[in-house]
Amino acid sequence: MSSSDSTYFQSYFDVFVHELMIKDKPRTDAYLKAIKENQHVFKDKVVLDVGCGTGILSFFAAKYGLAKKVYAVEASEMAKYASLFVEHNGLEDVIEVIEGKIEDIQLPIEKVDIIISEWMGFYLLHEGMLESVLYARNKYLDKVNGLLFPSKACIYMSPCEMNDLYKERVEFWNDVYGFDMSAAIPLAMETLARKPYVECIKQEQLLLKIPIIIKELNLMTITNEDLQFIQCECYIQLEDNNIKQQNCIHGFCVWFDVLFEPKEVILSTSPNAAPTHWKQTIIMLPQPLEIPKSGKLPKTILTMTPSDVNPRHYDISIDIPEAFAEEEEDYDLKDLIMKQFLNQEDEDSMQDDEEEEINNEAEEKQQ
Repeated sequence: MSSSDSTYFQSYFDVFVHELMIKDKPRTDAYLKAIKENQHVFKDKVVLDVGCGTGILSFFAAKYGLAKKVYAVEASEMAKYASLFVEHNGLEDVIEVIEGKIEDIQLPIEKVDIIISEWMGFYLLHEGMLESVLYARNKYLDKVNGLLFPSKACIYMSPCEMNDLYKERVEFWNDVYGFDMSAAIPLAMETLARKPYVECIKQEQLLLKIPIIIKELNLMTITNEDLQFIQCECYIQLEDNNIKQQNCIHGFCVWFDVLFEPKEVILSTSPNAAPTHWKQTIIMLPQPLEIPKSGKLPKTILTMTPSDVNPRHYDISIDIPEAFAEEEEDYDLKDLIMKQFLNQEDEDSMQDDEEEEINNEAEEKQQ
């Protein structure tokens, strides 16, 4: 097992991480609803749960989907606890927990009818677990009638304003206890833009009513090769109301939806939807980008490629090579190329934020 895989799976042998995910009601309820409303396709079928964690989705498939058999595969040591949970709930005859990577184990059956998995990460592809699901699909899923839960996914993007964050983290330096420390402002902006900012933002902060589609994924047909280079090139026209209310863009907000079929259920991480633990991913610009009077932004290119440092992470870049040339002013954003690398330090930081969130909730309950 590679060092990146070892670190990844070890991070999921953490009861608080699983608590966070299970308590994410939009996430967990979407899977439960998808199984309940599609019971007719689960009943008496063989199900494979890839990356089962505590086994909660396997329990749903057994109890509410009435599956005949569920193989719950988990590479972290949480598999041992999933086995205990199965035993304590009297489901040994239906659910079989198998410890190991899906790529390394062998199921005691050639084909399954359904693969269910909660593989999504920040901006959909962070963590790189989709490749394991596609491996399982190619090896085990019935080629004619097999189903994936979820079956489709879509990544979205919209320019956004981060006025409150900008005031708190950048404009703060204008007046520090009455002292002018504004010389730190460029450093503050550069630091904010150094890595993606993961947070829930409000719908009103989006500067587009209809977001840009970065990538649509049909999980029944997409290949690993399709995930090696994702690029969206677009020309953005802002609505008049947004131009009047906001004079600059601070960054770009990225989120995703997944779709369950045949009876459709959508799990959305949009700012318009109920908050999830995925929140939204904000790619902050190294300085605010003034909105021209026309509201037309020059060509904007978002590119996502797996990181050379850790293939489970993606490098995300926003490129605006002709920034506001139509205004015929001298902007130093002409060659704006911003790359944000999600290295292991960023992963640890994100996990630390999640753990801190859990600890704060636990302390509040104790009080």
